[in-house]
Amino acid sequence: MGRVYMDEGEKEVDDDLDIKVNQSEGLDQLGLLKLQANSLGALTATGHTLTDEQKKRYLEEQEDQIVKAQIKKDRQKNKKQKKFNQKKKLKDQQNMQRSPSQNSQKEENQNQQTQQNQNQSLNQTGDESTNNINNSNSIQKIIEKGGEVGLEEKLEKNRESARNSRIRKKIYIELLEQKVLKLSEELEVKKVQLSEKDNYLDKIHYQTRFLDKYYSGQEAFFDKLDGLLKQQKKDQSSINMLLDSMRLRMGVSGKERKDAMNYFFKQYLNIAIPQHLRYIIWSACFNKDIFEVEPDPNKPEWREKLIKLLEPTKQQAQKMQRFKQLLVTEKDNMNEILQNMLDCKQKLLQKMYTIEFAMDEIREYFSPIQAASVMNFLHRNQDNGEYSHPNIWDSLKECQDLQFYEDEDLDTESQNMQKIFKIGKM
Repeated sequence: MGRVYMDEGEKEVDDDLDIKVNQSEGLDQLGLLKLQANSLGALTATGHTLTDEQKKRYLEEQEDQIVKAQIKKDRQKNKKQKKFNQKKKLKDQQNMQRSPSQNSQKEENQNQQTQQNQNQSLNQTGDESTNNINNSNSIQKIIEKGGEVGLEEKLEKNRESARNSRIRKKIYIELLEQKVLKLSEELEVKKVQLSEKDNYLDKIHYQTRFLDKYYSGQEAFFDKLDGLLKQQKKDQSSINMLLDSMRLRMGVSGKERKDAMNYFFKQYLNIAIPQHLRYIIWSACFNKDIFEVEPDPNKPEWREKLIKLLEPTKQQAQKMQRFKQLLVTEKDNMNEILQNMLDCKQKLLQKMYTIEFAMDEIREYFSPIQAASVMNFLHRNQDNGEYSHPNIWDSLKECQDLQFYEDEDLDTESQNMQKIFKIGKM
């Protein structure tokens, strides 16, 4: 069918309207293509970092934008169509005033043109919908492809991170276990050391109880004596009774003095004959341990541990037998010396008894106050070395080893022993 134009003015209006509509449609299609291109580029750029939920949400947002763009386009098209219809209606009213034949011919042409435009619009809409669906499918494929790659990489990184975390955790646990084990061992060692020190202090406390009793008792007597002497009205009977009590407890025949002397004698033996020498002499004399001829079934635990530490060979045990007789002989010689020391100690006590009896007779020529004053003064001023042992006994003067051992040194040592005892007692 040929198109019939009513006049030049009408043709210009229709052409302008078609151009404007075509331009608007072209701009809308261009914007839609740009939107799709941007969406496709954004997905391609971010595909490696999206999760499934993010990819789904992103795809829905892109589809919503496409639908909104299509709706906007349809609205613009409807608006343009409405304007076109209004103009057409206006033209129809103008043509009604003209001849009926011309109006019918023109109306037919316009109807044909409208039908063609509608068909063209429907075709374009279908093509655009097909393109949109194809674009959506391609976008979804790109998302799925990129998402699968990104998801696989992310899962691999997560697995590697978890593996490294487990390795670090295992190392930390091993280090902590080693540290706990080391601290536990150190704690056990400290417990053993502390127990040994406690036993040593208990032993010192037990051994020094005689010294503490002697020195503390002596100090208490002199403090009480000093108090009686400082009174304005001195009671001679009380002072005399106190001096007699001191003689019985602290004198030569007093029990506390004897216990203190025996303690010092034992300490002298322990220092003069060390422990390892006592053990080797005892083993040789009684056929024990390295000198044993037959195994001892009643051997205590400490000797079992000692033999395990030594582990003597048969050759070594045979050679030890050659020293057995020598050690037994020396033990007998030392036994004679120790017996002489005991006799000497007993003789020394007997001589001190004689001197003490003489001192009792001297006291009879002086009043109790005079005797107490002299004894108290000497006790408070015992640092004087003029009447020290080397200055009295000629046999000690020739001994160079005892020249520095004067009374003040002995007193200082005894005070230190008292301090040790008090610390152990606390």
